[in-house]
Amino acid sequence: MRYLFSILLFIYIPLKAQFFSRKSISISQSFIQFNEPFLANKTNANNMTSWVSEIEKIKSIFKPSRNSNLPNFFSYSYGIGIGAYNNLDTRFEAYEKSNFIRLRGNLIFHLPVVNSQKKISINQVTPYFKIGYLIDYLDKNFKFKSNSHFCTSMHFGGGLVFRITEYIGLNYNFSINQRLNNDYRTFAQHKIGLVIGLHQSFKNG
Repeated sequence: MRYLFSILLFIYIPLKAQFFSRKSISISQSFIQFNEPFLANKTNANNMTSWVSEIEKIKSIFKPSRNSNLPNFFSYSYGIGIGAYNNLDTRFEAYEKSNFIRLRGNLIFHLPVVNSQKKISINQVTPYFKIGYLIDYLDKNFKFKSNSHFCTSMHFGGGLVFRITEYIGLNYNFSINQRLNNDYRTFAQHKIGLVIGLHQSFKNG
């Protein structure tokens, strides 16, 4: 199940555009750690790694005009994911886990990208900073002991997109995520995946 969304990659490869252009899609696999010493969590049930697979749609905040060459520094994204928390808090036994479905929204700050209808700029490496809000809907095992199906978190992180082709980029992101309810634990998340453009590419000039 964890690699389900990676299969969708082959559907989007023929679409021609660029990451961080007007429309892109991100397909990723993340690994979640609650046991990093700097997180100072005191209620971890074990030291196992959790995971989530996600798919997100990325869009420019500013809609380009035909003759505009103004760069775009901001994008937003929204998406869905599936995963499993293999490291719960001490209300659970060490062997227990909880599957979940995730909804997320993000604001992305990145290097300037020209998004006019006449040209689109391409960066070989694009660093970015991301702020997001996560809603996780967990299974009945979690609900039984915590009295809630939901965990919400704030996401703060940054990453790099390395251009592979004009239309596809390799994405790495590291983030710190703070739970806003339930166990209030903090977790680190490493994400790797692809960003694929969904808009037609325009020639410069």
